[in-house]
Amino acid sequence: MKPATWPADHPLQQRLLLLSPDTAAITDHVVADLPSLLRAGDLLVVNDSATLPASLRAHTQDGAAVEVRLLAQQEDGAWTALLFGAGDWRTPTEHRSPAPTLRAGELLTLAVGVDLEVLGNLPSSPRLVRLRFAAGEDATWQAIYQAGAPIQYSYLRDTLPLWHVQNVYASRPWSVELPSAGHALNFELLGALRVRGVELAWLTHA
Repeated sequence: MKPATWPADHPLQQRLLLLSPDTAAITDHVVADLPSLLRAGDLLVVNDSATLPASLRAHTQDGAAVEVRLLAQQEDGAWTALLFGAGDWRTPTEHRSPAPTLRAGELLTLAVGVDLEVLGNLPSSPRLVRLRFAAGEDATWQAIYQAGAPIQYSYLRDTLPLWHVQNVYASRPWSVELPSAGHALNFELLGALRVRGVELAWLTHA
């Protein structure tokens, strides 16, 4: 399977596989066919999690370049993150250099001047760490959006703007990568489904 090198120009023409609940038959369609495939009383559930600019450029106290990829925020406000050394998304992930070894208490500084305190490594990999932003909640979110960029990979042909990795119905910024299953949906299609009597439900999942 070849990965897409750029978001689709005509997302409603993206392929859609239908498994019939009555006959178990499998048929090929496109996303634009959804209103004709769903019936009144059916339920369409979408993930309304917005995508964070979760790739942050930083440097260590010794000046070494580091990429911090946020993975998830914990209940105590700390983040789990994946660290890479110098380089960027244009280098395949498996070829990226490791970040310098960091110990608990060391600081990483973002380009906007906000510090991240290393709380410790995760036992599963030396690249995985727990971090805490050394700023209040408002300043933390401002720093993420000022200094961050979408996480992306070397098969893409150019730098992705943040709006390219958002779903049109996204609300709370929660996902570190695009919840891609609903990316082809637009408000016109969702409106056509509602006119047909299809119910819509929203959940926030990352």
